[in-house]
Amino acid sequence: MSTVSTPEASAETSGGKNDGPPKRSTSGRGRGVVAWVLLVIAAILLPLGVVGFWGQRSLTDTERYVATVAPLSQDQAIREQIATAATDALQKQVDSNQTIDNLLSSLPEPAQKLLKAPIEGAINSLISQVVHKLINSEQFDNLWIAANKNLQQQLISALQGDQSGAVKIQNDEVVLDIGTVIEKAKEELVAKGVTALADKPVPEAADREIVLLKSDQVKQARIIYAFSVPIARWLLPLAIVLFLASVLISTRRARMVLASGVAIAIGMTALSIGLTVAREQVSNSFASTPYESVVNTFFVTLTRYLSTAVSAAITIGVVVAVLGWFGGRSHPATSLRGLIGGGLRQAGARVNGTALAGVGKALRDHPTAVKIVIGVLATAVLLVIAEPITVASVLWVTAIALALAALVEFLSGIGSPATPEDPGEESDRVPTAVIPTS
Repeated sequence: MSTVSTPEASAETSGGKNDGPPKRSTSGRGRGVVAWVLLVIAAILLPLGVVGFWGQRSLTDTERYVATVAPLSQDQAIREQIATAATDALQKQVDSNQTIDNLLSSLPEPAQKLLKAPIEGAINSLISQVVHKLINSEQFDNLWIAANKNLQQQLISALQGDQSGAVKIQNDEVVLDIGTVIEKAKEELVAKGVTALADKPVPEAADREIVLLKSDQVKQARIIYAFSVPIARWLLPLAIVLFLASVLISTRRARMVLASGVAIAIGMTALSIGLTVAREQVSNSFASTPYESVVNTFFVTLTRYLSTAVSAAITIGVVVAVLGWFGGRSHPATSLRGLIGGGLRQAGARVNGTALAGVGKALRDHPTAVKIVIGVLATAVLLVIAEPITVASVLWVTAIALALAALVEFLSGIGSPATPEDPGEESDRVPTAVIPTS
């Protein structure tokens, strides 16, 4: 195995002097410019790609939409709003039929005045009890979950401009039609004796709808939908490819890895701030309205996967930046790299492992290939097994990859002569970055 020294070390060996950094060739400068251009493009495309990917998965992927919306049936704000709307609609129908007046018409007028208010209160109380019992029952949960797939298709139709279905865009608002809940509650009320509702149709649309999004949010949703469907399938992979290309083209790959990590972290932080501002705008637009808590819950739930992905991407950016710094040419990085790597290899060299000597030699002969394999495996685990990607999954995969890299360094020392050199003794000297070659 031979070694290739850094340009600084070569200058010291050849002339005993170091007249400064070596001049870069024109081709090297050109590669650097191209690498930085690719990095900037990737940094711009990444937040757009993440939003587009989320829009495609959360809006057009039925299973993800079901997983996103299903928990809303357990939210108390959602249940209370549906219960209130259904109760009000049914109570209006009973009043409009003058049921109480008909019941009391045969009684003297003083008795009618005396009994009307208590009977009206009892009927209204019964309607409220029946509706709340339905909303808080397992039957409601089952109906809600079963309806989610249909709701997803209807939301897509609404974003495309189709005005039919339970979810529709009306007067620049996305409204949820709860007619099925009202119909089910009416059946139970009729069974309990409120026969005045038996011949009544489902209330008018205005009395059975709950607002989910207003005009500004509708416009944003339409833009995201129109943007995500054709673009999301390739925009995010394109950004990732451009990041990788910028690193491969660059003549200072470690520095480019560091820059890529910083760009990822900055871009995702900006997207996170944008999400926070969007939530505040949604909350402010519905402030002091009956739908405030419902809309906030709906928006937060709908963007939950996006928020999780943004946090995970910020973590990935930080990890990539740290790895780029660790592989760079700075004195602290080279010292730390030499201390850790050298210590692991020296520990491996002390192992009397004849059977593993071949493995150690193979690892020493192909260090770059081994690092690439570890990186590919870590990425595959993160993208395939750790779906959805979270901060915890990123940290766990990073820890496992680092442990695997440490094991590789240890094994690569087996079969090689132990070097008595202590990296700490040369801490005052600028270390030489030694690259093993075959």
